[in-house]
Amino acid sequence: MSDNEDTKRTDAAGDGAPADETFGWTEENAEAESSGGPAQAARDIIEQIQTAVDAIAEKAGPVVRELQAKAAPVARELAERAAPVAREVGARAAGLMARAGDKAGPIAHKAAEMTADAGVKLAEKSREKATELRHAVGPTDRTDGAGSTEAAPADDTDGSDDKA
Repeated sequence: MSDNEDTKRTDAAGDGAPADETFGWTEENAEAESSGGPAQAARDIIEQIQTAVDAIAEKAGPVVRELQAKAAPVARELAERAAPVAREVGARAAGLMARAGDKAGPIAHKAAEMTADAGVKLAEKSREKATELRHAVGPTDRTDGAGSTEAAPADDTDGSDDKA
């Protein structure tokens, strides 16, 4: 770009004013930095901040160690007091579970017996219904939907006990 083009450039607002190039790189700026320009001022500020942070860290270290030393015994005592309480809570929970198991056992047995009885009754009624349906059709040969014939099944009145 030529010097003529530099003066024609405008700022970001687009208002026609020439762009501010005070922070542009030139030989003059390099000399100003080495002799104490804005860059040197920034370095000085950063150095001051770093010194302040180091001083705070140096003072905070012993305070943190002291707090840690005071907190450690308190934490140990708290843990020692909490352990028996936690064991007691666990023991009570186990006792409650044992009682629940004792009470649930007989109920579960009774439910199983009732289920078995219901199964036997259902099987008996199913056999009776099957017998009724066989007698309603008659003892003759029957055909299924595909056209094949099958012999009538033997009657379940042979005296054997098929109950499970």
